[in-house]
Amino acid sequence: MKMRYVLLALLCCLFPLLSGCKDQSLLTNLDQRQATEIQAVLQKHQITSTRTALGKGLFDVSVKKEDIGIAIQILKEYQLPSLSRIEVTQLFPSDALVSSPQAEKARLISAIEQRLEQSLLTIDHIIDARVHVSYPIAPTERIIPTPHASALVFYEEGMLDNDQLGEDVRVFIHNAFSNMDENNITVLLYPRNINKFNLINNRLLQDNPNSSFSSWLFSSLLLVIIVAVIVIATALIMHRHKKIQKKESNNESNT
Repeated sequence: MKMRYVLLALLCCLFPLLSGCKDQSLLTNLDQRQATEIQAVLQKHQITSTRTALGKGLFDVSVKKEDIGIAIQILKEYQLPSLSRIEVTQLFPSDALVSSPQAEKARLISAIEQRLEQSLLTIDHIIDARVHVSYPIAPTERIIPTPHASALVFYEEGMLDNDQLGEDVRVFIHNAFSNMDENNITVLLYPRNINKFNLINNRLLQDNPNSSFSSWLFSSLLLVIIVAVIVIATALIMHRHKKIQKKESNNESNT
């Protein structure tokens, strides 16, 4: 009986520890794309996150309680979670009964926009990019409107030259079209002070030099309690099993 009470006491000590190490939910009801983007950004700033499936293609992203504040600031700076894009292919589906030439051009231009955005995002220190190309909407097919393009680029402050980046983006978009006038291309650049979050993380670690030791001590204590619970539970089961066997042997001897 005493062993059972000891096991119960250890379990009571284990439950608060398990609840204490549980991550705190950062964002919930995210689709797979949003959850992946958030985890990638948090990992870039050395913040560990956990993704939990909620069903129906939705996910929950959690972080440690001490990281919740800075994680929110990082997502705000990166403008995450990003909204689902309005796809032109949804407005002009390819399986429509009547597919007009303008609808075909709209789908093609939408695909070009996304290709350009993906290419711009491959540049180091580019946070986000949006490219919009004018659609050839005219009252008659004989009139061909002059194409225009606009690019909206967010980049890490202090990592790229603003003037050079704007010129590179303008030339890149200009060369993607055969009939695009460079004067009809607008490039808007917005810096984001992302590096400050790395400085904040380093400062927090310097201000709390014992945090790693405390984390190691907590993990060790938790491991010791778990091992003790397993050992005591095993001993209790073996003790009861021997007791049952002894009782059965006594019954057989009496009969």
